Amino acid sequence: MGRKKLVEDENGVEHLFLVESSSGSRHEHYIKAGTVQNIHNILVGYETKDKTASINIYKRNDSLKIVSKSDGNFQVMATQEKGNLQKDSIQNFKLRSLYNVAGLPFVVPQYPSKGAMKTISGDKDDKKLDVIVLDVTSNNETKRVELSGGIYNNDNFKEFKVDNLNFRMWYGAKILETPFSVKLNDFQLEKYPGSESAASYASEVTVIDGKEKFDFRIFMNNILDHNGFKLFQSSYDLSGEKEQTRLSVNHDFWGTFITYLGYSLLYTGLICILFAKNTRFDYLKNSLKKIRKKKLTMSVLLSIFLSSFTYSQHANAHDVNRVSDQKIDSILKTNLVSLEHAEDFNKLVIQDAGGRMKPAHTFASELVRKVSQTETLHGMQPSQVLLSIIENSRLWYEVPAIYLEEKNLKIREQLGLSKTAKYARLSDFFSNRGEYKIRELVAEAQKKNVKSYFEKDLIKIDRRLGLLYNAIGGGILKIYPIPNDENNKWVSQPETSTTKGFIASDTVFVQKSLPLYVQLLQTAKKTGDYSKANQILDGIKKYQKNMVQKFILLIKKLI
Repeated sequence: MGRKKLVEDENGVEHLFLVESSSGSRHEHYIKAGTVQNIHNILVGYETKDKTASINIYKRNDSLKIVSKSDGNFQVMATQEKGNLQKDSIQNFKLRSLYNVAGLPFVVPQYPSKGAMKTISGDKDDKKLDVIVLDVTSNNETKRVELSGGIYNNDNFKEFKVDNLNFRMWYGAKILETPFSVKLNDFQLEKYPGSESAASYASEVTVIDGKEKFDFRIFMNNILDHNGFKLFQSSYDLSGEKEQTRLSVNHDFWGTFITYLGYSLLYTGLICILFAKNTRFDYLKNSLKKIRKKKLTMSVLLSIFLSSFTYSQHANAHDVNRVSDQKIDSILKTNLVSLEHAEDFNKLVIQDAGGRMKPAHTFASELVRKVSQTETLHGMQPSQVLLSIIENSRLWYEVPAIYLEEKNLKIREQLGLSKTAKYARLSDFFSNRGEYKIRELVAEAQKKNVKSYFEKDLIKIDRRLGLLYNAIGGGILKIYPIPNDENNKWVSQPETSTTKGFIASDTVFVQKSLPLYVQLLQTAKKTGDYSKANQILDGIKKYQKNMVQKFILLIKKLI
């Protein structure tokens, strides 16, 4: 995935980095010095001479100032201090503060820096468009063109001219039309309790083919098959302005027919070979019978040897792509948060699944004990473990953390682990295709009234895996109280974007404070200075305290 980023350069032009969320999702903007940028129909200028924009930010004696044509307000994220912005009045501009001017909520997280805007390669993200960079040459004239597009997208075309030749180019999906129409009536999504992970999803559709018209429900393993076209429930997207369901379409009648016909002929031929006389297989079968009678002992030993060799080869192949435990420990120690900062984090309040309020230390200790059956893990205190999960969630798919009962060798065999393995990784439970290896075993065990020791252990391990999975997804870290909620419900950072009830001035804070805290935490570990990370952490604590006090007042009024 390509994205625009300011590459710092002392000889470059100064840019102001601004983050806004007026449409409900995060958007980053780099405003070049001396220019005005249109952000959702609001003009924002940086270091412009005439200052005719709706919002003007500029420098005076190395300090930032702001002047606006509309009244507004701001809130310092670290201290929760609030203030007003008067129109046509020059005021000091505060970094890392949430401003709301003319309906535009925005934050400037850092001091302006010099550099050049470049398209760089980023992490793959199916929710964002890819970017390809092309050089188009005609005779001696060359023009560099950037095209954005990708799966489910085909409308970002560009028109340009090179050497008096007109070009129209686009990059994305190719449109293929089916001979019938499909209308989406409803999309249904069910999530696992206490998490944002999808448990199942389905599409209620109507197929319109001339005069023929019928309803159908497409979901996993329930395929719509109409006139040789097969429609599968592939995925969905709820991040944009309109919710989308995505269906995969397969249409290859002759290819499918010939393939299955070939399989049928092959299967019939194999069966015939097994029973036909005077064939090579018949000769080998008789020869094997003679050998079996004369050298039975040697055959058994050879079979044992071959079985051991095959298992060894399989185990080695499994370990090729596996990150060693020593490397995992090294990464964890390199990225370890200091104990002093972990103590500050311990005072943060977290609401558990049952609605109880707990200090972060108690919450983290219970998580480590339930998942790993130990007080510490890989030399880390519980709060350091929780901070590591928050900061490096992807790494924890490969950290041996899920406790396996000592005498239960069958589960280790199921996961392809050694008999002495004490902990399993989250990745051990999933195949290369993302299939949950013990799903069917757990489902069968839960149905039984009388369970064996293996089945009891299996259910315990499944629960530990679920806890770690929810922790990695961020769903269990409920640190943001919903204002004036009668049930005093708190939500996690991923839930803040879809939860109603937050005050407009607090929206950016609850959505961006935790990611900003993680970003500052990474910098703090390199420099040893946790002061900025502590400011954001103190801001979250103060927000919690204010919301809890308001909840207590609400309860008193109700009583």
